[in-house]
Amino acid sequence: MRNRRFLVVPLVLLGFVLMFALAATVAAVPPDKEPTEPLEPFVISGACAFDVLVDAVFDRGMFKAFYDQEDHVRRFAITGALRVRLTNLSSGESIDLNVSGPAFVEPQPDGTTLVAGPGPWLHFFIEDLPALALVRGRTEFLIDQEGNWELLSVAGNVQDVCQMLADS
Repeated sequence: MRNRRFLVVPLVLLGFVLMFALAATVAAVPPDKEPTEPLEPFVISGACAFDVLVDAVFDRGMFKAFYDQEDHVRRFAITGALRVRLTNLSSGESIDLNVSGPAFVEPQPDGTTLVAGPGPWLHFFIEDLPALALVRGRTEFLIDQEGNWELLSVAGNVQDVCQMLADS
């Protein structure tokens, strides 16, 4: 009988914790969700010894805005699937890459914006990375009020896409 009493107290406490967690969830403002704009084909010049055409093969992105209880934007997320075909415009050779991200964007109190995510991402013209890079791993950037990007960290596999396209 004594053992049951010790079991009942934690279960009652667990019930209260779950009730408060559920109440907080119900009170939260649900995120706005909408599909991302379709990726239009574009050319990257100057990253490789040749121009590279970027074209979406599969694009099912989702943009989500998350709010706090006062209805202020807390963060954004870009999720979903994005596969691109990169074409070496000199040789005609191409490769298909998954660059789905996701990306998480958080406005900071000082006016900067933190962008982070586990990748895979396609980056171009980012200091300390190959000029055209595929990153499979966590990447973090800070964007200042003028729109300048600062690479904070990269953890994972970084591949030189120019080399991949030259070798294909």
